[in-house]
Amino acid sequence: ASLSSKQLYNGLSVKLYSSSTQLGSDEYQLLVGIREIIEEKEDKEDWKSSVEFLRQSAFVNDDNDDLAEWYLAKAMGWVSWSRVTSERARKYMAKPTIPKVEELRDALEWIQSTAALPDIGKAIQTSPEIYLKNPAQAFKKVKQCAPREYRDDEKLLELIRLN
Repeated sequence: ASLSSKQLYNGLSVKLYSSSTQLGSDEYQLLVGIREIIEEKEDKEDWKSSVEFLRQSAFVNDDNDDLAEWYLAKAMGWVSWSRVTSERARKYMAKPTIPKVEELRDALEWIQSTAALPDIGKAIQTSPEIYLKNPAQAFKKVKQCAPREYRDDEKLLELIRLN
């Protein structure tokens, strides 16, 4: 793994996590199934635009275009939803969502400006559901239930950066 820089929209630059990570055959088959489901949705163009945005804004810097879509599918709940085949069990699961590009842009800008993680790309790769789906709201929830000594924004952000 190595780090490099890349310019984002509006002059933001970020560190990229470059790796040889590739989807396994099971993950790839799951992604194919997710694509088929999304293709039937009215807002399928939002999905395609969001995937392309994530590829272009590239916290994932490699030759495998499927990875950006995989991280987005994990973040939006499609992977876990697709692994559950029981309709009965799905009734109790959060419904997977299709983001708009603006939502992803807001998430990435919040991470860049507020969280200032040292390696945003690696954070997204390890926990896309935290960093791509409204991280500001997730931070607020964590802060509300954090021990008193970490309820200050800077102290909590420092703890997050350490991990």
